[in-house]
Amino acid sequence: MNTSLSTKAADWLAAATSRLKSAGIPSARLDCLLLLQDQTKLARIKLVSDSSAITLTSAQLKALEHKLTRRAQHVPMAYIRHRTEFYGQEFYIDKRVLVPRPESEAFLEILKTLPVNSGDILADLGCGSGALGISAKLLFPETKVDLIDISRTALFVAEKNLQKFGLSARTLKADLLAANPTRYRILLANLPYVPNGHKLNPAAEHEPRRAIYGGPDGLALYRRLVNQLGEKKHLPNYLLIESFVSQQPSLEKLFTPLGYRLISRNGLVQAFTNL
Repeated sequence: MNTSLSTKAADWLAAATSRLKSAGIPSARLDCLLLLQDQTKLARIKLVSDSSAITLTSAQLKALEHKLTRRAQHVPMAYIRHRTEFYGQEFYIDKRVLVPRPESEAFLEILKTLPVNSGDILADLGCGSGALGISAKLLFPETKVDLIDISRTALFVAEKNLQKFGLSARTLKADLLAANPTRYRILLANLPYVPNGHKLNPAAEHEPRRAIYGGPDGLALYRRLVNQLGEKKHLPNYLLIESFVSQQPSLEKLFTPLGYRLISRNGLVQAFTNL
């Protein structure tokens, strides 16, 4: 695509959409509109209705070309735009963390059905961007939330999002609950659960492997969590975990010996209690 001359937005949009479609991007037109919206700072409705009257400068075209090239390589839009929406809020995202999935919003839907009290301490295990724990804090401002991840660089992203929302929460670099004496009432555990060797889609290929794969059957980190919980004097009253649906019966068997029973299921997310 020629970036040396001014081009009408309509022409860029048509050519860019065709290019992404050829690269196998199913959301080609929407992605191009979002990139165009970011670059021009114009409302999407104006870009759709008046694109033939909008002229892009060579500087804008150069920036768009760089982003379009990355998207054609299946780099997630969240990494290109450095933001994504999760549970109605916009979070900062970069390649240091997994892109939050809409399926994980089920954590919040289940959480809203539980008796969450002022002063309860929640932990977001494997927090990544912090989207899950921060969303919980926004829903229940009177709770305390710990954002826990084994990756220090992931915690930098979580801290950036805490600053974005003006929230106070503790971030901990830790192997799940190891050496952590805090008495949590609720655990939100969205740990890596994809079995090693499982073929990823092209976008996921760009995401941190450590945040995706969970051992031969995908449940290695959940077994580690069970072992750590087994050493605790006080267990959390509620445990919410995400996995493939096919893994859910195995996870139920893992947590049952600790006194947990299944109380709710929403898509990929299960909720257990020991009450």
